[in-house]
Amino acid sequence: MKYTMRKIHKCFLVITCIIITFCSHAQQEYTLTTTAANIISAKALIDLPGLSGNANAIVIATPVGNTMNPHPTGAWYYSGKWNIFNCDFAPMASGLTYKVQYFLNPGANQFLHLVTQQNLGAEGSYIDNPALNNKPNAQFTIFPNHSPEVRTGSWLNPNEAKASYNASNGKWYITNINGQLMQKGCAYNIVLSSAASSTSTDPGTDPPAGTCNCPASLPPNGQATGDLAGMYPNPMVTKILNRPLSNTPPAIGQILKWNGTEWAPSEDLASNNINTGSGNVYTPGLGIDITNNEISAAAATPMWNAYQLLGRDILTTPPKVGQVLKWGGSSWYPADDNVGNTVVSNSLFDNTYEFGLNTAITTSGDHVIYNLPGLNQNITLAKTSKVIVSIQASGLNEGCITCVNATINFLLFIDETHPLDKYNSSYFLELSAKVPNGASFSADSGMRMFTLPPGAHNFTLVALHRPGAPISVHSANPKYGTRMMIIVIPQ
Repeated sequence: MKYTMRKIHKCFLVITCIIITFCSHAQQEYTLTTTAANIISAKALIDLPGLSGNANAIVIATPVGNTMNPHPTGAWYYSGKWNIFNCDFAPMASGLTYKVQYFLNPGANQFLHLVTQQNLGAEGSYIDNPALNNKPNAQFTIFPNHSPEVRTGSWLNPNEAKASYNASNGKWYITNINGQLMQKGCAYNIVLSSAASSTSTDPGTDPPAGTCNCPASLPPNGQATGDLAGMYPNPMVTKILNRPLSNTPPAIGQILKWNGTEWAPSEDLASNNINTGSGNVYTPGLGIDITNNEISAAAATPMWNAYQLLGRDILTTPPKVGQVLKWGGSSWYPADDNVGNTVVSNSLFDNTYEFGLNTAITTSGDHVIYNLPGLNQNITLAKTSKVIVSIQASGLNEGCITCVNATINFLLFIDETHPLDKYNSSYFLELSAKVPNGASFSADSGMRMFTLPPGAHNFTLVALHRPGAPISVHSANPKYGTRMMIIVIPQ
């Protein structure tokens, strides 16, 4: 008797272990409805025995019913609890329903995929798992897993991702739908469906493309309801969104139109007509377009081409690129634009200029002048013209312990050299900036107009640096630079 009880006890322990092992790897389901009671910001709490305190669980969630959530969702292990959350941290809405499927432990058909530097490729993060490798017809679900409390280096992907198959290496990979690069540290729960994990008659092979090992679904039966009438499997549509549908046979070309009581066959009034409801139908004339209840001009119709401006004729001569309309005394006609042009000098973004360190071209007292190659301009005027000039500059006073504040001047000379005794020239523009030690500056001279005679003119821009720390304009920081703009307006 003792021997028999001992055997029974051992058998009971074995059976219990098998059941526990099976349950830990079996899929379980739970319906989660988001409410004010379980929502905290972007998260909705799942509080279930076996999941709480279990960071190794594999969790996926699928919206059901009329749930419409425009945000990508994932599973977040936070303070020992699993949550469904919006990956872009948008507030979670109330009234959403999810079917939560979870496994208490990873297994052959449910596992965690970590995005690492080693599995990142040009397409995304490659999944290397025997259950998916060389199986282009595998069916599975991916779901973001965010567990920064238990996984160092965790990175949250705010984008919606998808899984695709690479036939050349026989591996599936995860990539962002919007084309953004996948970042290492992201993680995804992967759960194979029954089709992916089913046993094939030929081990190691997949079912042919386009086939599915899923069990056949059962069709509905009995009395149809809603917008349908009759019996399954052959019900008939008798309503559209609960509005009655007429049984009148339609004629060729007719459409369904709401007559106030039911949807019924009716003549299709062309889109270029308006029925006011009083029985009057309006048909558009030449150059008029009628779409639905909107009347507009058919702009492509020749009648809408402008042949005059304020009663003055416009010639139909085809214009060339860059030409303008010019008054010829009796009509407007296309002609070359000789009004002038705008010249914008090159910026300093492609060079390094450290005023106070580079070799000066001229010195005068405590002033040091530096030439700015690439900023000078030469223009030729056909007639006496108004010339508008402006200077914009920005830079950085690099600062030093013993340096004082610095002053930087940008001097523009027109048809002059640049010694300091030319400051009183009538063709001269100055932009000055006093820069504290270690600070940046940005300055604009505004626009100044000069009147220049016909002929060639030279515009020379130089920098004048008074003592202080070096002032830099360099390519390492593209927000700093200097430019000169010239606008020519002939008389």
